[in-house]
Amino acid sequence: MNFRGEPKTWYGVPGDGAEKLENCMKSYAPELFFKTPDLLHHLVTIMNPAILVKDGVPVVKTDQHAGEFVITFPRAYHAGFNHGFNFAEANNFCPADWLPMGRCAIDHYKDVKRYSVFSHDELICKLASECQYLDPAIGDATKFELDYIVKQEKYGRKSAHEKGVSDGDRVCFELMPDDERQCDACKTTCFLSAVSCSCKPNILVCINHVDQLCSCSPKNYSLWYRYTTDEMTNMLDALRERLELCQKWKLLVNRLISSDQQALIDFNDIEKHSTSGILCLRDDIRIKMEEKLSEAMECRQLAKSLLKRIDSKENEIDNENQVSLNDINQLKTRVKTLGITFNEMNEIQNILSDCLGYQDEIKNLLQSDKIQTPDVYSKYIDENTRYRINLPIFERLKLFYEASVWLELVRKSSNRTNPPSKLRSLIQTGQNFQVLHEDIRKEIHQLQIQLQQLEVWDDKCRQLTKDEPKPSLSTLEQFVKSADEANIHLSSIEKIKSLITDCQQWIEKFEQMQQGEHYPFLSSYEQLYEQARHFHIDLDALKFLEQTIIQARTWLEKAQGIFRRSESNLTLMEMIAPRVSVAPKILSKKRQSAKRMANNDGPINESIGILDETIGRVLSSNENDPENVYKVYREASMKEIECLNELRDHNKKKPKDQSSTYCICEKPYSDSMVQCDLCNEYYHRMCLPYHGTDVNTSNWWICDFCTRSRRPRLQDIVKLLGSLQKLTVRLPEGEILQCLTERAITWQEKAE
Repeated sequence: MNFRGEPKTWYGVPGDGAEKLENCMKSYAPELFFKTPDLLHHLVTIMNPAILVKDGVPVVKTDQHAGEFVITFPRAYHAGFNHGFNFAEANNFCPADWLPMGRCAIDHYKDVKRYSVFSHDELICKLASECQYLDPAIGDATKFELDYIVKQEKYGRKSAHEKGVSDGDRVCFELMPDDERQCDACKTTCFLSAVSCSCKPNILVCINHVDQLCSCSPKNYSLWYRYTTDEMTNMLDALRERLELCQKWKLLVNRLISSDQQALIDFNDIEKHSTSGILCLRDDIRIKMEEKLSEAMECRQLAKSLLKRIDSKENEIDNENQVSLNDINQLKTRVKTLGITFNEMNEIQNILSDCLGYQDEIKNLLQSDKIQTPDVYSKYIDENTRYRINLPIFERLKLFYEASVWLELVRKSSNRTNPPSKLRSLIQTGQNFQVLHEDIRKEIHQLQIQLQQLEVWDDKCRQLTKDEPKPSLSTLEQFVKSADEANIHLSSIEKIKSLITDCQQWIEKFEQMQQGEHYPFLSSYEQLYEQARHFHIDLDALKFLEQTIIQARTWLEKAQGIFRRSESNLTLMEMIAPRVSVAPKILSKKRQSAKRMANNDGPINESIGILDETIGRVLSSNENDPENVYKVYREASMKEIECLNELRDHNKKKPKDQSSTYCICEKPYSDSMVQCDLCNEYYHRMCLPYHGTDVNTSNWWICDFCTRSRRPRLQDIVKLLGSLQKLTVRLPEGEILQCLTERAITWQEKAE
């Protein structure tokens, strides 16, 4: 097959001209064939086709293009060349009529002393040993070859024995490598037998070349065999029996597919022969027979299935396994057309009679004047389980059963209030049965009246819970009271009750918070506000909280704007709260890691150091009064001063040599460095913003690390605190700012 690419030119010689080709080649190059008898099989020699034609050899030529096949038959020679690159594939096929040709090829290989591709005897014996899987064509060809092989083998062994060769042991030649079981004389692959001598135990010859083994007496030879002559005979007999069975099976098939319906065959006989001879058919007869047999087996299996369902009285009804009357009638028609009968059909006919009587009883029940209780209908439904036949009237019986169950459910639920969803479900379900009886239509009408009443209350609930306007708490309480008096129970009303309870609990929390000695902190208000945001109720307390939170946040933004530097991202608390530890503004990774390990008692802000956690704990509780806050602030301030003094002393004592590092770059000291007047740390001008051009060493200069915020005027802070006093909420930042302001005023008074 040439899949794609350039064409390929073929030259071929048919099988009947093979000997002419071989003789012609030998006449032109006898010395090559003398050295290599199988020269033509080595694919190394080619001759001009014109010379072959001149000597009377038939030669054909063709050009194979992409997408075309070229088929060569046995014994044919071929050669050729490609016109360019192409993608091609070659495969070998072995049909049934090839086996005799394969034997001829093996004999030819023996003549030219060429190694065999495989053992032909081994192939034939393998096919014969598995004859139950062979079709007639392959079986006949195998029998012919096996008969020839057995005769030749018996004759060869007899000749060897007459020469004095003794029997050796059985040998599984197929387990040996091919090069270890080749005949030393003709190079064929031994399988059924081989002869060896004790002088050369590794040398074998086939049974036809015993005289060419060695110069020893044949009495020293041993005959090794794969099968005994009896075993080969039994193998041939088994193959013949198999082929005879196939022949008998064909005769039976001809009777089955004949148009004569009077010649009936017992189904058991058909099954017996089909299990042993079905593989014999590989033609159009097999197709017709299998269609006939498949239909017969289907009919019998269907009949068995019906009988099995009837016998399984304890099994539950399975709709997928039920059979209708139409299915039974179709089965009867198919069996009659096939001309095959079996005992199961008589039992099916009796079942059909019982089903028709059962159907008449159901008709009388459904024609009664009133709807019966579910138990009455259930009795007939259970009886259908015994037959497991899908009767047309059975669906109507189930509909009456469902209607009776629905009617019983409606009457039981009439003593309690049902939600609208359940009423709608009952009405929707009942509409499927309203054509059955007047009682059902009356019940549906009563349910519709109840549903309309509940929908009115449900609409009132939706009106109260829509976005605008929000109802007051008293309005909701009055609505719930009216619903209880009317004995109305709806899920929407229960939600309103739950909402009223949540609001009352929330108002109680708010009032408790307002009754404290001091205003609560902003975080407490915000938490309380978040709890009530989903309340769809007009609450004055919620409006008060919202206004207070907005005012507090506005004050925080204003205070933060006064203190924050333009390039800073610190919060107001980080700018004004005391620190319990100080560190350089920018730390290396190594120093950052050491700082985190050494100071695990508080959060680290790499730009300002560590804030005092004590202040955060005090400002997180509404119970702490301002005096307690101021006390804690003073202690934290003293700690900050101590830490700063330690840092100043540390930086002041650092030697100005290569052993110490300075600045944010952590490099040694240089003369061009500037010193912070607060922390005494030296900095390179190139490491500072704007390369230190804004640093004036003649005046007081503080580094960016020591400068956390702006330094607003005291008058502005006092004014800011005045606006803080108007708020009805406490701010942690406001408390710290108040302490900071008092500290500044105290210092100012001492300074004056």
